[in-house]
Amino acid sequence: PRSRVKSPTHPLGDEYRHGDVPLFHFALYRAEDEDALASLGMDDYIAAGHCIVEWSEYMNDFPAGTVVVTVTPQEDGSRVIAVQEA
Repeated sequence: PRSRVKSPTHPLGDEYRHGDVPLFHFALYRAEDEDALASLGMDDYIAAGHCIVEWSEYMNDFPAGTVVVTVTPQEDGSRVIAVQEA
């Protein structure tokens, strides 16, 4: 079955286990400090499936092979999308 991925505005993360590989979606804008991130168990999620992280600037380290997608709004309403390996 298909499901929509929404921005996790209240919890810090949501899980989607409908396909072959689990997807974990985090919005870290409410993470107060490194302890809050550690309490999420990010390492466990990364090992268990794919992770999408919004507001990733709150993370200090990225695992090897992480792909970072940055979306930068422009004055004309368009967006510039940059993709790079962390």
